[in-house]
Amino acid sequence: MIVKDLGFAQGFDTFRSLVKDAIGPDGESTVMKEDAQTVNQQALDWIDARGADRTPTFLYVHYMDVHTPYAPPDALVSQVFANRARPDLDAVNKALIKRPTT
Repeated sequence: MIVKDLGFAQGFDTFRSLVKDAIGPDGESTVMKEDAQTVNQQALDWIDARGADRTPTFLYVHYMDVHTPYAPPDALVSQVFANRARPDLDAVNKALIKRPTT
């Protein structure tokens, strides 16, 4: 997985990435990411699995919701852009995601 290849796992005894390479609806290479609710549940499950182990622990949780590609829930977009034109999120994502040039 690309996240591990970038060195993010370095220094951790346990590393779990919920970001996966994927092909988007337009056939372009993209990433699939889990939302904050899923990330929270995974972290809480990991903590619960430790049971009675009370050794000092460092847990780093990184949320991907605020990263491209942006895919906010429709209800949130409707609330934020009430009475205004809604943005074309596909165009926003395409403009923000840098693709390697060949």
